[in-house]
Amino acid sequence: MPLTFLTRDLCRHASPLFALLLLAFAAYWPTLRATWVYDDAEYVVTNPLVTGRPDPGAIFTSPYPPGHPDQHLYRPLVTLSFALDSWSLPPDVARGGGSARSPALPYFHLTNLLLHFAVGVVLYGLGLRLLAGAFPKAGSGDVVLAAWIAAALFTVHPVGTESVAWISGRAEILSAFWVLASLWCVLGTLPQRPPGGNLPHFAAAAGCFGLALLSKENAVMTPVLALIVLGMAGYDWKRQWRGLVPLYAMFAAVVAAYLAVRATIFAGIPMEETAFAGVTGTGMRLLIACKVLVRYLGLIATGWGQSVFHDVTVEPFLGVAALLVLIALGVAAFMLRRTQPWFLFGALFFFVALLPVSNLLFAIGAVMAERFLYLPLAGLALALAVLLAGQAPGFLRRMLPVMLIVLGLVTVRTMIRAGEWRDARRLWASAVEVYPRSFLPRAQLGFALKEEGRDMEAYAEFEKSMQLLRTQPEVFRQKFRPSIEVAMGQLGGRLAGQTDDPALRAIHALAKQGEYQKALLLYAAYKIQHPESISAHYGLADSYLRLSMFLEASREFLELTRRDPGNGLNHGKLGYCFIQINKPALARFHYQKAITLNAGDTVSLANLGLLEMREKNPALARVYFEQAIEKGPHIPDYRMNLAGALVELGEREKAAQELRTLLRLWPNHQAAAKMLATIEQKTRYR
Repeated sequence: MPLTFLTRDLCRHASPLFALLLLAFAAYWPTLRATWVYDDAEYVVTNPLVTGRPDPGAIFTSPYPPGHPDQHLYRPLVTLSFALDSWSLPPDVARGGGSARSPALPYFHLTNLLLHFAVGVVLYGLGLRLLAGAFPKAGSGDVVLAAWIAAALFTVHPVGTESVAWISGRAEILSAFWVLASLWCVLGTLPQRPPGGNLPHFAAAAGCFGLALLSKENAVMTPVLALIVLGMAGYDWKRQWRGLVPLYAMFAAVVAAYLAVRATIFAGIPMEETAFAGVTGTGMRLLIACKVLVRYLGLIATGWGQSVFHDVTVEPFLGVAALLVLIALGVAAFMLRRTQPWFLFGALFFFVALLPVSNLLFAIGAVMAERFLYLPLAGLALALAVLLAGQAPGFLRRMLPVMLIVLGLVTVRTMIRAGEWRDARRLWASAVEVYPRSFLPRAQLGFALKEEGRDMEAYAEFEKSMQLLRTQPEVFRQKFRPSIEVAMGQLGGRLAGQTDDPALRAIHALAKQGEYQKALLLYAAYKIQHPESISAHYGLADSYLRLSMFLEASREFLELTRRDPGNGLNHGKLGYCFIQINKPALARFHYQKAITLNAGDTVSLANLGLLEMREKNPALARVYFEQAIEKGPHIPDYRMNLAGALVELGEREKAAQELRTLLRLWPNHQAAAKMLATIEQKTRYR
């Protein structure tokens, strides 16, 4: 039976497994003090299936997470594991009242760590069984040592940090555990047993395969991985291929049942846009995927450049170069298949395990992520075990001190990387170090600093992010700019209203009391001493506006737009200043800039309409007023302005219709009623 097989393989290896446990805790103990980061709030804290009353029926019939069915993710085992951990949450969070600021207790991270150790244990057992089949004449000591070194390196490799340190990365761990367990059961069929003797192992393998699919979708490649592992273990395909027919019949039944459940859950729900939508075509997407595969190999080999976010640019030359590198590796693996079989085995396992998330078969929601390497890394670890076990007798014992030193250094590197996952600020600050010219890490760092109340630092990061965002494709600008602008607007208000500097706080208090003349002089003096103070700039500009000193205010807002060229609010205020000092061309430019940076800026649209009315362009004014009404139908003045433009165009009946619509919505609007009466009176006497 599979249970007997498991105990026979592992119960005699308590010392190696205890050493593996110590290594896992040494590498990942900083995660036990970590908070919620990245998407943890959505997947765990605010997930009603986790923090509400646990309902297994709902868990197994809901998308992952329940609020995003358009992602077409179905991972009930992951949600169930979170629900089982929810006993450790504070009462308010456990009742469904959690938020992104709720503390992350160590039990969630401890579960991730123990599951990661369990994956290492299964990998060790799988390595023992694989090497016993591949090297039947090798000494047992060499086999054990090779399998342990491979499992230990997998356990402490820094590439696994994202899956272990990120609570939501548990999907990778659970999926890999059940995939490797399924492969372990498959190898339990070796050596060949009497007819029917393999059925318990086949049933266990199919059951683990089903659990892997319920953990993450990439487990669908398990049947292919089973063939690769069996080939490496010396399975006699010519004589024994019929023996695998029952196993693959069970695999097919599991896939059919899984697809039927998915079809029921996601019926009629469209898939969300992929990461490549609006950025590049299919051909370039495939070249980018090749470049990412090569970068993955570099990450595994060196550990350099790890980040929660990876900036992958569209570079055709590098994509073609990466494709040639992959072809060369494939050719080398094929040519060395007899003398160095570990190379072909590792390449096949790595590529097949990574294929569902590689963007080669189809585009997914992420271009590159280190968590995708968790299961492929296990395959490379097995390939390393094969390589080490194939060396001359005594080689491993002589090299053991060197290998232990390497394991120690890798453990320290992983421990440092795990520390970067302790909170959102550390996590995104490390990403900024890797990609200083990328807008997204800086924006995320800004959000993290904003949550911590470090407003000045957050605003500075948002400014840099907006500058970098200007060079991105339009689809990215439309997706990310609004949320950054909203955050900057909130910070601008907070910075104008409060500061750690008592002197500036006193000036703000004067301005709030209406003492704008005094505040203006004090702001100007303060700015001379603190020229980098954004709060002082905003206060001075606002004081100029309040005192109708529009030329001076325009100079301040010009300085603010220089510092933050992506902030549409400042351009809108500049447009207003230039209208007041009779510079319509400059006003038009900055209003249009404000609308370009913030498509929802209805005030700038309406002001552009008023500007065109003043410039005797009622037809163009009409267009702007109609756009303002479309985006802000709750503001009555926009319909009033549109009615005025229609009157200028001689379309009095349409103007009257707009005013009647306005009065239906706002019956007490006296200006609209008066204007409608005037239009009707003129129409009667025509």
